[in-house]
Amino acid sequence: DAPQKNLKEISKYPMLSTSSTTLLDFLNEKFQAINAKANYRILLDGFEPIIRLVEANAGIAILPESVTVRYREKFNFSFVRIEEEWALRERRIIFSNIEFLSPCARKLINIIIKKYLQAEPEDQTIEHYLEQRAVHIPA
Repeated sequence: DAPQKNLKEISKYPMLSTSSTTLLDFLNEKFQAINAKANYRILLDGFEPIIRLVEANAGIAILPESVTVRYREKFNFSFVRIEEEWALRERRIIFSNIEFLSPCARKLINIIIKKYLQAEPEDQTIEHYLEQRAVHIPA
């Protein structure tokens, strides 16, 4: 019987996760936010051991989608997307100074803008998408 796509329901099933990682910390925060506790059965080092135990029906796991894609040809398991806002992962490209980006780095950023933000980089400069949150501490 497959778990539902929300964290409250997932907490009812024996879970497998990584030990001492930001993923584990992140999941624990999310469980605490809904006043639930994860039912961790085993904590392992790495995604492949987790997937091996999922394949052996030892429990379920919450893993990045990229991991499921990478291992779905090698192992026999099913997956569902968690349909909650917290499950969407955000990534950032960081750099110290846009003026010093190489042409190659600028091209990569433009490709990412076009693909993931559905925008034409020519219409908006990279600077348009910058989030300037860096703190400068005077010497």
